[in-house]
Amino acid sequence: MRRTIKVCVWSLFVIYCIVLLYVFILTRINTHIHPYENVSDFLVRINLIPFRTVYEYIDKIINNRINIDTAIANLIGNIIVFLPMGAFLPFIFQKIRSFKKTILTIFLIVLGIELIEIIFAMGAFDIDDFIFNLGGAMIGYSITLIPFVAKLRNRIFTTGDQAE
Repeated sequence: MRRTIKVCVWSLFVIYCIVLLYVFILTRINTHIHPYENVSDFLVRINLIPFRTVYEYIDKIINNRINIDTAIANLIGNIIVFLPMGAFLPFIFQKIRSFKKTILTIFLIVLGIELIEIIFAMGAFDIDDFIFNLGGAMIGYSITLIPFVAKLRNRIFTTGDQAE
């Protein structure tokens, strides 16, 4: 039974990773922005000002230039997309169960995605994505701290792993 649950959790994790790859990379390969003509084209695709996107959404909503549903879907989507990663990593991988190691790992994953997007002109490098993605990961991580979830994790992924 324990092995079956372990395989199911691993399968869900692999499916989740494939969906992430699809959403962030594969769906943008043919629809990416044309290569940068000059440095200013490159720089305009970079946002290093925290919450700038949020302020822009608020401004666009106030001035009826964007539907509030679009803004909320984008912001909430950035939180939700890495929530499972924040739960899966410490659940599955014993060596990165600490908050610090989990968040550092997710930070590096998000950084990699953001760099791929900007280098290959497939999107923008946005610090707000970092903030919301890491926020979602922290929520996911906090789920693994719920006592019955931690107990389940330890029963499935810690106890007896050496014997298998």
